[in-house]
Amino acid sequence: MNKINKIFTLGVLGGLGPETTAAFYLNVINKATIKHRPSICIWSAPLNIKKESAYIASGANKPYYLEILKKGIKTLEDAGSDVIVIVCNTVHEFYHELQALTKIPIINLIDEVAHEVKSKYWKEALIFATSNIIQSKLYQRALEKVGVKFIVPNQKDQKIIDKLILKILHANAHTQADIDIISNIIEKYQCHYIVLACTDLFKFFPNKASVIDSTEVLVERSSQILLKQRL
Repeated sequence: MNKINKIFTLGVLGGLGPETTAAFYLNVINKATIKHRPSICIWSAPLNIKKESAYIASGANKPYYLEILKKGIKTLEDAGSDVIVIVCNTVHEFYHELQALTKIPIINLIDEVAHEVKSKYWKEALIFATSNIIQSKLYQRALEKVGVKFIVPNQKDQKIIDKLILKILHANAHTQADIDIISNIIEKYQCHYIVLACTDLFKFFPNKASVIDSTEVLVERSSQILLKQRL
């Protein structure tokens, strides 16, 4: 019997939300396919919808989230993943706890986005994210580290952003009126360099000029890793 050589596998901790994970998968497949499709293993987090909503809006239910994510990392490890990506910015508050569970490298999405911002020579950026990640200051610290000033929405605008994120997550729907709301928020802060620090926000930004989408950054990084292993 012929032995099958070990195939380099990208592990994806996803389902946060499902549509974004699906789009991420398809985009990586398109970018990283040369003669053969890459090996990708996806674990979709089995989240309680009400607990998910509370976590996004206020950071509630963190122990619940962490236990689920730990199970996901263990499952991806057992499945033979060689590197792991997490298709969600907000749960990167658990990054160090999750990385401590495994010797498999986990790509830090927030660091990747910060380096992308730096490469564009932006002086400042407006951060669109969940309330939870804004409160964690993960992006603020990452941007400061690379010498970029940041702007975050006020509390009223942040609540609007949270509602739009949950609408995409749970109803998988958005309207032109929603896009207009986002445009009005951008105009208010007079900063046209935008960091989409939530992987579910891309649908509200049909015009990607002067926008760094964290999902696209993760797609590009994942594709580079897969292609490098096949050279």
